[in-house]
Amino acid sequence: MKNFCLVFFFPYFFAFQISAQTPTIAWTKSFGNSTINWDIKPTADGNFIVLGRIYFDDTVVNCPLKGLGDILITKINTAGDILWQKCYGGSNDEGFGAGDAILPTADLGYIFITKTFSNDGDVSGNHGGDDIWVVKVDSMGAIQWQHCYGGTSSDAPLGIVEAGNQSFIILGLTNSLPGGDIPFRYGGNFDNDVWAARIDDSGNIIWTTVYGGSNSDFIGSISKLNNNQFQLAG
Repeated sequence: MKNFCLVFFFPYFFAFQISAQTPTIAWTKSFGNSTINWDIKPTADGNFIVLGRIYFDDTVVNCPLKGLGDILITKINTAGDILWQKCYGGSNDEGFGAGDAILPTADLGYIFITKTFSNDGDVSGNHGGDDIWVVKVDSMGAIQWQHCYGGTSSDAPLGIVEAGNQSFIILGLTNSLPGGDIPFRYGGNFDNDVWAARIDDSGNIIWTTVYGGSNSDFIGSISKLNNNQFQLAG
């Protein structure tokens, strides 16, 4: 009887929820001909901040491309109108994809995490290869500080969360040997470990560690718990 109830009731309930909560599209917008958007967050003033990537000069985008691919931040209002746009990067390539994220900050600015292969333009301090790149900007998108994190090989972002006391937890994948910001390593030459760090509101590392085993490891999400602890899933 228990199995029968589960099979019968769930499809009925699911169908009811779909019919009762079908969303209505208020508007749609396209921001550029060569952009990919990865993250969007509400802002304190009732608008939205969008993080994406631009691949080549785009007449629809109001900032010139600096390299092979730049990070594009667009602030929009509730009607989807662009309030401002900024491009960030160096002469090489920026952007990773699923691990790229942006957060509003308490000072009404924003902090974003992505990947960089550059060491010029807006980028400095690259350890070698791909680094995790964290950038803090003010309310109009002007850079306040930026830091590259990683080692001499390939490192990529997995996420960022606010950690209290004006600090942040950043996550990434590392294929680097110990050195730079990578304290130790579990995996082999071609295996990724998960790297984590807590940084202050100037980007300085408070602590850093590595999670993993002898093969490749990956974290898909990080979330903050009520007791100021964090849980990782991967």
